[in-house]
Amino acid sequence: MLPQSRLEELEEELEIERSNRAKAEKARQALSRDLEEMGEKLEESGNATATQIELNRSGKRGRKMTVLLDGFFKSYFGCNFGHWRKNPTAQSREKRGISG
Repeated sequence: MLPQSRLEELEEELEIERSNRAKAEKARQALSRDLEEMGEKLEESGNATATQIELNRSGKRGRKMTVLLDGFFKSYFGCNFGHWRKNPTAQSREKRGISG
């Protein structure tokens, strides 16, 4: 048999080991939650990036459409699309079929 003092010493070490394991498990769980949150944020960020890319593409298409409309309006109404859009007089002339 072990002397009482050695037994108490081993029990104390065992309690310290258990405490350290509990702390390590708690830290592992916190890191696991953090990792999951980061994954969600990364996914959200990826979705936002994809959305921004699509908006940029549609913006380019919109600019191309404006260029095409400018050409059409210039040849048909004698003014560009931007001017027509901002100028109610040009719009009313178009509705009445009056040029320039």
